[in-house]
Amino acid sequence: MNRLRGWLLGLPARGALYFHRTLVARGPAFAGRDGRIETRFVVDAYLTAVNDLEPAALAARLDAVPDEFRCFAYEGAGMGLAMLDVFTPWKRTHWAAFLAGPGRRYSMVLYIGLGLALTRLRLDLGPRLARLDPLLAWFAVDGSGFHQGFFSPHRYLVAHGADPRLSAFGHRIFDQGVGRSLWFSVGADVDRVAAMIHGFPAERQADLWSGIGFASTYAGGRDLRDLRRLVAAAGVHRTWLAQGSSLASMLRKMAGESVEHTRRACAELCAMPADAAAELAHNLFQDRLRSGISPGAPAAAREEIYDGLQAELRRRLEAGTGTPGVLLGRATARGRVALTSPESGSWARGLRTPEPALVPAAKATSSDATGSRSRVERIRQ
Repeated sequence: MNRLRGWLLGLPARGALYFHRTLVARGPAFAGRDGRIETRFVVDAYLTAVNDLEPAALAARLDAVPDEFRCFAYEGAGMGLAMLDVFTPWKRTHWAAFLAGPGRRYSMVLYIGLGLALTRLRLDLGPRLARLDPLLAWFAVDGSGFHQGFFSPHRYLVAHGADPRLSAFGHRIFDQGVGRSLWFSVGADVDRVAAMIHGFPAERQADLWSGIGFASTYAGGRDLRDLRRLVAAAGVHRTWLAQGSSLASMLRKMAGESVEHTRRACAELCAMPADAAAELAHNLFQDRLRSGISPGAPAAAREEIYDGLQAELRRRLEAGTGTPGVLLGRATARGRVALTSPESGSWARGLRTPEPALVPAAKATSSDATGSRSRVERIRQ
C-alpha cells in the first residue's frame, strides 16, 4: 500500500520538476539563480508529507529549511497532506491536524497547498469553501489559479482560460493565483510580465497584477531597478500590485521570517517599509475576524467580507505614506505606520486565537546556494 501511495502521489511532484525545467530553459535567470532551489523545496516537502509523518516530525523537517525557502516547503507540505487525505479516506485529518498544530504560523501557504491539491485532483473547490475559514479559504482559490497557470500555461496564460465553476468573485481570486504563476513562467522578466497581462481582458488585469505583486515579493528575483520598472509597468494597477506585495510580506511576518528580497520588494512596491505594509494587512485580517463571520456563512457574505478587506487594504496602502495618491505617484517618502513587535501585541495573537502563533521561529544562519542544497537533502532523509 505504501508503494502504491508513493507512486500515485509522486506524480504531481515529477510533473512539477519536468515543467520547471522547461520554463527555466526559455526564461532568464532569477537574479543569479534559476528558481530550481525553490521548486526542489516544494517538491521534497510534498514527498515528505505524503509519507504520513506525525505533525511534529514533519514540522521539524520543514523548520530545518532556511527562512528564504521555508514558506515554499510548507506550501508543498500543505499540498501533500491534502492529497494524503483524499487517498486515505479512513484518516482525512492530516491537513487539518497540521494546520491546527505546528503549521499555524504558515496557515496561508497551507491553504494555498490545499488549493493546489484539490485542483490537481480535478475536484470542485466551491462546495468545500463553505466548510473552511471564511477568509483563509480564498488562498485555496488562489492556489488553484496558480496550479492552472503553472501546469497548463497555454490554456490559462496564453488562451486566458478560467474555471467556469467559480463565482465572479472567485474568478478574481483565481486570477491572483494565475498572476503568481506568470511571474515564474516568464522567469520574472518584467517586460514579458507586462506584455502578457496586457493581452488579458481589461477586467482581469488588476487581479493579475496583484498576483505579480505577491510573487515578486514572496519569491524575489529582481533588483531595485527592475522592481521600479515593474511599478511603472503596472500603471493604473499599482495599488493592486502593492496589495499582493503587502499580503506576501504579511505571510513572511506571520511565519517569523526576515527575508531581504521580501523587504526590498515590498518597500518598493508599497512605498513603505515591509513591516508597515505587513501590519496594515494583518490588522485588517484581525478586524474582519472580529466581525463574527464563521465557516458555513453564505457565499455572498464570505465574498463580501474578503472583497471589502482587499479594497480597504488598497485604500490604506495608498494613504499609508501620509498623502493620498502618493503610491500612484511613486513618491520616495516611506510609511508612518507604527509596527508592533512580533513578540507582543497583535502579531503575537495570531489570526484567530490569543495563543502566540506568530512568534518568530529560530532563524537559519545560511541561505547561500550550497547551504540550501544541503538542506534539500536533509528534508528528504
